[in-house]
Amino acid sequence: MKFTPILIPAVFGLLCVAPLTASAQNFGGSVVSSSHLSTNALFSAPSAALGQPTTLVNDTFGDLYHASMVEPAFGKDQATAKNLLTGFDSSGTGQLTVQMSAPITHSATSWYGQDFILFSNQGFIGKSGFASDGTDMSTYQIADGSAFGTLPQVSVSADGVTFYSVARSNSVLFPENPYHWDGLTATSTAAAGWGALNDFTKPVDPTLTAADFGGKTVAFADNTLYNGSAGGSSYSFFGQTPLTTISYIRFLANPTGSGGIIDAISAVGSAPMPEASTLAIFLIGLIGLAAVVIRRRKLTASVSAVVVGVLCLLPGTARAISFTPQITQTVGTGSSESFLTLDFQDGTADHNYAYGYFYDGAKTGADMIAALTAGTSLSVGYYPGYGPGDPSGIFVKSFSFNGHSQVGEGNDYWGYWTGSNGQTWEFSGVGASGRSLTNGSWDGWSWSASGVSSPPVTPTAVPEAGTFCLFSLGLAGLTVTLVRKRVVQA
Repeated sequence: MKFTPILIPAVFGLLCVAPLTASAQNFGGSVVSSSHLSTNALFSAPSAALGQPTTLVNDTFGDLYHASMVEPAFGKDQATAKNLLTGFDSSGTGQLTVQMSAPITHSATSWYGQDFILFSNQGFIGKSGFASDGTDMSTYQIADGSAFGTLPQVSVSADGVTFYSVARSNSVLFPENPYHWDGLTATSTAAAGWGALNDFTKPVDPTLTAADFGGKTVAFADNTLYNGSAGGSSYSFFGQTPLTTISYIRFLANPTGSGGIIDAISAVGSAPMPEASTLAIFLIGLIGLAAVVIRRRKLTASVSAVVVGVLCLLPGTARAISFTPQITQTVGTGSSESFLTLDFQDGTADHNYAYGYFYDGAKTGADMIAALTAGTSLSVGYYPGYGPGDPSGIFVKSFSFNGHSQVGEGNDYWGYWTGSNGQTWEFSGVGASGRSLTNGSWDGWSWSASGVSSPPVTPTAVPEAGTFCLFSLGLAGLTVTLVRKRVVQA
C-alpha cells in the first residue's frame, strides 16, 4: 500500500504527458442511414465519409497528387481506388447519418473549445493559375482567402433519435491540408514537398478570417496559420445543444450550391502541454508524494514541491524553469531563426507580440521587418527619406497590428532594442538596416511616449490546463503529508 501514492500520480502523469495521436477511434465508424445520394458514381458511396480524411488522390484525369488546401480531393484514393467523397443529388432532401467510432464528449481542454471537424473538398483559389503536385508552395500564393465549395447542414445526437442542428464555429472555410509543407526538392509526385501528416484532430483557429490568408503563400498558411492542423471546418455542440456527449452526426443536403460534400469527420483532440516544464512539475509532484512514503522530511519536501511548482507557473519570473515566448506568427524559410518583439505599450492586455523569422545567409533587422510585413498583417510606416532602399537606412514611424497602432510624432517614437534571449535588452546603437542578425538573436521595438523610453516585454506562453493538472500533484503531496502528520501527532 505504501507504493500507491507514487503509482497513481506516476501513471496519471505519464498519461497526461504522452502525446495524443489520431486513431480509428477519432473518425466515423459506420453509416446508420443515407438517402438521395449523388447520382455521380464518384460521390455515391456513403462509406466514403468514414475513416481518416483523404491524403493521396488518383483523380479522373489520371493525375496522382497529395490533397492540399489548393488542390482538394477529387476522385478515388490512390492506394485503395475507393471513392473519396460523399455527396447528394439535386432533390435537396438527401441525408447521411454516421455513428462515430467512439462517443465525442465535450472537454474544456480540447483545441479552441471545439468538438469535431468536418472535412470536405473545399479549396482556396490560387493567385496565379492552378496548382499541381509539383508546385512550389513556398511561392504559390492564395488569392483573397475565399474558398470554393459548399458544406452540408449538420446536426448531432447522443442516441440516434433526437438530433440538434449545429452551426460551424469558423466564419470562413478552411480547406483540408493533410500534409505539412517541408519544401520542394523535385517536381515529381513521389518527391513533392509535402512531408509528414498534419493533425486531423486539431482544428484551425476558428477566429482566423479570409483576410488572414489573402496574398499569403500556401507554405505560410500551412506552417503558421494552420499551425499543424489538417484543416476542415470545426464545430462545437456544447452551448448550441443540451448535450455534453454525442455519438451520431447527420448531414443534410444544403439547399444552396451542390448540397454539400463529406470527406470525413474527426473528433477534436486535447491541446498539448508544455514539455520540459510539464515534466519537471510532474517530477516535483512525484517527489512530494514519495516523501510521504519514506516519511522523511515530509513537510519540507512537499512544501518545496509546491513552491517550485508555483515559480514554474509564473511566466516571466527569474526562477522559472525556462522562458517560452508566445510566438504570434513566423515567416520565411531557412536554417537560422531570429525573433522580433513588438510592444505597443498602450495599456491593453495584448499590447505585445513576438514573431519568428527563418532565413539563410546574411540578413539585417530591416530584412526581418520586410519579411514580416510581406508575410503577416503587420503594417509599418517610415519617416520620409528613411524607408526601405533609402541610403540613410530605415527609420520606423509607425507599427500597426491586430487593432493596435502607434505613430511617431513630436516626442513620441518607436525605440529600437536588441538582445539575445527576448528578455534582456540594450538600446540599439544602429538602425535596423545596420543590424546584422544571428541565429537566435532578438530585435525589439517599443513605443516611447513623450520621450520616455523603456524596453519591450516579450509575451510569454502561459502553461495550459495539463500543466496545472500536474502541478496539483505537488500540492497533493503537501496535502497528504499534512493530513498524515496531523494523524500521527494525534
